[in-house]
Amino acid sequence: MGEPAPISLDTLTEQQQEALASARLIAKEAGWKLDEFSEWTLLRFLLKHRWKLSAAEKQIRSTAAWRAEVGADAIRASIAAGLQPRDWPAMDRICPHVLLAFTNLPTDDGDRLTYVDANDVFEVDAFLNCATAAEIFVINLYVLEHASYHNDRRSAATGRLCRWSTHFDARGIGMRHISVRVAWKFRP
Repeated sequence: MGEPAPISLDTLTEQQQEALASARLIAKEAGWKLDEFSEWTLLRFLLKHRWKLSAAEKQIRSTAAWRAEVGADAIRASIAAGLQPRDWPAMDRICPHVLLAFTNLPTDDGDRLTYVDANDVFEVDAFLNCATAAEIFVINLYVLEHASYHNDRRSAATGRLCRWSTHFDARGIGMRHISVRVAWKFRP
């Protein structure tokens, strides 16, 4: 199948540019607080739906509603303003129990590869007791918004849509960590 062709804003057809402009309007109308890099996320929605705006619109509207419900726009704004992961809510209690090596590597094409290694350490009982389910859910929102914002920012800087991939090293993380207790803890 091969690699997908790079997508850049300056190579969009007139019809694709119109679809992106319409997607922006739909997102704003739905209450999504777009920032200077959000068009790259909207571009991903359009690509997923093969530039069919009617199909992308449903996803854009439901995403905007979800973002409003969980406060994702405010989280993204705080990350854009410089909030660092160490300052996210409950991180002071969570970090000592989950020792991760987090490496973010750009590829030759400018895409981002994130590699997460548990360093053979994961104290599941301590982790489950260090924060509430609601706090862990919020941390996950911060992680996702952090990755999304910086990937969109990278896309804007390079002028082309950058893909993002996260790889977790399973060494040290086994099925005992992907248990019902852990899955339950991550519920919204």
